[in-house]
Amino acid sequence: MIAPLLAKIFFWVGTVVSFILGIVTLTNSRHLSSDGTFMMVLTFFVIYPAILRIWSELVVLVFRMNTTLVAIRKNTESPVDTGSDSSEAE
Repeated sequence: MIAPLLAKIFFWVGTVVSFILGIVTLTNSRHLSSDGTFMMVLTFFVIYPAILRIWSELVVLVFRMNTTLVAIRKNTESPVDTGSDSSEAE
């Protein structure tokens, strides 16, 4: 399936973008001791990647559940009736 692969790609691209924005925030800030800058860096390096990871894992989980449910349905279907039952011929 293509959707789980896209979710993983989205996670890695989003993580790289988040780290780049965090590095830009660090290099452009003049006062590293300010609470706002620390929270921005913490957000870019920790919180955004964690949220992206949770989202992508949930997307992958939904598709894996669907695949498993389809396999269960295929295994539990009753055999197809061919219409050649000998008891009806009498």
